[in-house]
Amino acid sequence: MIKQYKQDFYKLDYSIIEPGKIFDRNQIKHFLKIVKKSLPSYSNSSSNFNKKSFNNVKVYGLPLKFRSSRGQKLRNKVYSNYYGKRAVLEIHQWKIENTKILIDIIANQNLLTLAKDILETDKISFHNGSISACYPGYPGVQSFHSDTGHFTISPEQAVLSRQEKQYQINFIIYLNDVDKTVSPLCLIPSTFKKINKINNQVSKFYGSKLDKDSLSQGNPVYPELLSDLPESSLKVTGSGGTVLCLNSGALHRETENLTSNRTRYAILLTYTKFHSPFVKMYSKNFNEVRAVRRFCNLFDDKQIILKS
Repeated sequence: MIKQYKQDFYKLDYSIIEPGKIFDRNQIKHFLKIVKKSLPSYSNSSSNFNKKSFNNVKVYGLPLKFRSSRGQKLRNKVYSNYYGKRAVLEIHQWKIENTKILIDIIANQNLLTLAKDILETDKISFHNGSISACYPGYPGVQSFHSDTGHFTISPEQAVLSRQEKQYQINFIIYLNDVDKTVSPLCLIPSTFKKINKINNQVSKFYGSKLDKDSLSQGNPVYPELLSDLPESSLKVTGSGGTVLCLNSGALHRETENLTSNRTRYAILLTYTKFHSPFVKMYSKNFNEVRAVRRFCNLFDDKQIILKS
């Protein structure tokens, strides 16, 4: 089965792992329960909801329905303060009583075996991770992006890493059922093989240098800039426990939550080769030194959370 996942990943830039293959049903139910407790409840009416960070949880998004009223809620309907929002908590800031759960997630042997096989190495390291909730009304992100630039020292290094065919593996774990209406991740298959050509195309449009990355989240890459590529885009759906294994360099984006009462919960984990030359050191990724140190001390095997 791993062979098929690997073939799909190399051909399409992603593979979909069915529920029960990585984490069992009871684990997923337990993870979902804890994640719900760790993120703001949709029914929570805290007046602090529009602060960028609340208890280390970052909140993003602006509901499309409110834009025409300049940010004011529509009078004929009652919405949660989190309507149209997405909440994200970096995994090193995730404070839970049973810290063994973090190890069960990050150092899961099924996950590590698959990551090592795809990366063709015996030594990998955990790059970063987060838990998130996409609440009803969340508008998603209309532009595509590649994650490579986020994991490298500079925009120039991002381009070099792609030329060297370097990438990380993103695992997106759906904790509840996700259909096309509940913010499924959208990707364009097989874009990593063409990523340098796509970067040149977008760079020329923005008047940027060709040796710099133009595909990061900070540089909007709207579908109209990508010729006919978006026509092959795919929204990845699945029941709770589905795991999407994604090439971090492939083009992807978040989509909207069209429902009025369903929240999408997910865990994101990213792994890379232990001595990947273009990957930032872990200590430079996060400013919260104490939180990082506390997080790292949870692991007996420090190799998985160290960087080259």
